[in-house]
Amino acid sequence: MKATCRSYHDATSYDRHAMGAHRLDWAGQPSVCKSYAGMTVLPLPRIGLAVRPSFQQVLAGPAPAPGLPTGLTVDRLSFVFGTAYGVTAVSRAAAGDFFYRSVPSAGALFPVELYVAVSDVAGLAQGLYHYDGQRFGLCRLRGEDVTAVAAKCLVPPVAAAATIFVTGIVFRSAWKYRKRALRYVLLDAGHVLENLMMSLRAAGFVAAVRHDVDAALAGRLLGYDPGREICLAAVCVLPRPVVAGDGATPDPAPLPSAVAAASQMSANEISYPEIRDMVHAAARLPGHPAAPAPMHAHLGIGPPSWHSLEASEAMPDADFASVVRRRRSRRNFVSSNLPEESFRALLQWVHRALQHGTAETPPFGSTVAAGLLVQHVPGVNAGFYLWDIAQHRWGGIQPGRLHAAMAAVCLDQQWLSHAAVHLLLLANLVRLDQAWGARGYPYAMVAAGRIAQVFYLAATALKLGCCGVGALFDGEAKSLLGLPTDTALLYLAAAGPVKNA
Repeated sequence: MKATCRSYHDATSYDRHAMGAHRLDWAGQPSVCKSYAGMTVLPLPRIGLAVRPSFQQVLAGPAPAPGLPTGLTVDRLSFVFGTAYGVTAVSRAAAGDFFYRSVPSAGALFPVELYVAVSDVAGLAQGLYHYDGQRFGLCRLRGEDVTAVAAKCLVPPVAAAATIFVTGIVFRSAWKYRKRALRYVLLDAGHVLENLMMSLRAAGFVAAVRHDVDAALAGRLLGYDPGREICLAAVCVLPRPVVAGDGATPDPAPLPSAVAAASQMSANEISYPEIRDMVHAAARLPGHPAAPAPMHAHLGIGPPSWHSLEASEAMPDADFASVVRRRRSRRNFVSSNLPEESFRALLQWVHRALQHGTAETPPFGSTVAAGLLVQHVPGVNAGFYLWDIAQHRWGGIQPGRLHAAMAAVCLDQQWLSHAAVHLLLLANLVRLDQAWGARGYPYAMVAAGRIAQVFYLAATALKLGCCGVGALFDGEAKSLLGLPTDTALLYLAAAGPVKNA
């Protein structure tokens, strides 16, 4: 039976009364650092930007902050990688060091990998590189100019001074989450992708996201094992159109077998057919509706009326890079009031940042919708609201304090009951199937991760705690929120005052 958005989501849903026991195979714990045997990692320079854009400037993009140079250099590329997916702190423990990253990750398993194809970067030879975040360097996989092949991987083709490929190593997450793991790989890819786009804007670059990638060709170019690693998106830095008549582009030469072997993270890996079938189905690239309707119109629920959200004056102008470094998944919420100005600032920052995604194909709003559970915000009635991020308006769906009930839905994680705000990312799964086939699922889950990443950073800038949750009893979430059968809660992120802020 062909995998669909609905079939995969339903097959991987949690049910309180049918949760099978699962012991982690500690002997087979996957590595969180991909490395290539016998190949050298070129250290990246740890140099900050001479001009330090503020969080507000980065969200307002895409115009670069005044004073930033325009050329692509290894120093500026280093800033992008370090900010987007770098190590921000190290925790020492008897069992080994733990490396915090600049993005959240389900189970701190970090399944995402980054590669960059470069042709015109001052201080860096042309070729294809794998980014090693833990060692903070680049491993050169190809020495030839791969610009044309990288452009051909994208649909439609786009040539660029640098093309960053975002992939996911599935077993890193499947070790803990089994057949549900694809959900977390996609959400984590969204976190990294949005961090990449913001970091590129901070460095003064114009960049474009491509969600549609020729998976087979990208796999041959990057050299990974397609049974273990999947290409999820690409980012074109300083993009330019492919000129007609450039000539045929030959397929990339095969890389040594040791390169593909680097995709194996454990000697005890398990392949889950639900994931394998979904990945295969989602590899088929669909057409796109000319003007896709916003997802909130397809949820099967809606407010009696919409109301514009007021702008906030409580917008502290923090340095962007420092906000990213300070971000942590903080869940020690306290049941105290979140000032209304801070609440409105939180939403306003997300609205500003995600305006950049409306020009993408498909746009954010057509694949995922947002909701809010609100409590402890003076001047705002507690309840469940739909939030139209693009139009910056909202409407009430259900009144009352629902946080404790949502904490029970989220595998009884009671710390959620104390947060002031729950951001809900929702989608009609049948609508995704109708519009884009199985590929609609990656579109929606990656978009949910991107929205949540901005929410995380906005909360951090406001000195609030924030933590994302992808583990929930799916059927109970539908019942609590009054969702029809075809609509699902994909992801939740909680924010609010925390102890020792």
